[in-house]
Amino acid sequence: MKSGERPDLCRATHAEQNCIANAARLGISTIGTELYIYPEDMPCPICTKILINAGVKAIHYKYTNYPGWKQSELLLKDAGVDVICHHPVT
Repeated sequence: MKSGERPDLCRATHAEQNCIANAARLGISTIGTELYIYPEDMPCPICTKILINAGVKAIHYKYTNYPGWKQSELLLKDAGVDVICHHPVT
């Protein structure tokens, strides 16, 4: 499968999922937090839903190469999560 296709069958745990799971395991609240995704793309739609439900208030990212990033951006904006793109300097 190509990256971004069939996320429901993906064997990997994305960094965003791992971050939320580790916080939960350690008893650390994620409500009102900011997530910096460096140097990667905006989160996939599944990770986006997890981050919204975890109470993340802002997401900082650098790229929009991952398939489905537009859907993620819409979900985040609809949920009132700040979406901040730090475009790389070329």
